[in-house]
Formats: sequence, C-alpha cells, structure tokens
Amino acid sequence: MYPKGNVPLHPAFCYPPAPPGAIWKVYVCDRPQFGRDAPPSKTQVHPRFLPTRPCGACISPAAECVWAGPGLSECNWEVYEYFCPECGMFTVYGYFQ
Repeated sequence: MYPKGNVPLHPAFCYPPAPPGAIWKVYVCDRPQFGRDAPPSKTQVHPRFLPTRPCGACISPAAECVWAGPGLSECNWEVYEYFCPECGMFTVYGYFQ
C-alpha cells in the first residue's frame, strides 16, 4: 500500500520537475513507511535518485534518503523515502511514469 501521509506539505514546497507523461507524488509522515534493513544500495537506486532532497514538512534541503525501491509492479514507479534531521519527519517521493 502506498502511504498517504499524515503531515501537511509546507506551503512553499515545490515538486521536482517531471517530463510530460510523468508525475511526482510527495507525502510527509511522522514515522517511517518502509523497512530499514540497510541504507539504499546501488541496486535500489533509480535514475532520479538523489542522496538528499527538500523535506516536505519544513523545506530543509538536508533530508537524507533512507530507503529507495520500486513501487507497485504494474506501474513504472520509483519510491524514495527521506528523513529530515531538522524536523524529524519522513518525506516519501514517488515518481510515476
């Protein structure tokens, strides 16, 4: 199941750019949504992976990727979860094509 988030996005948050036919979905949660076996490995990383992205809750640029993996198999999804050390929230970025 894809998370829906329980923390509102910061009003100044900007979605990453997406090419035509693709979209980003971003949710913020107060707890992790995915497993923490190990930090993202090169086999989990997708073309749009970045080690840090803006936090959806406080827009700090310091949110670090703590999980990366594929989304549901019937779609071309990439899912990334970032933890913000400044506010303690988790931002889930989902790329859909």
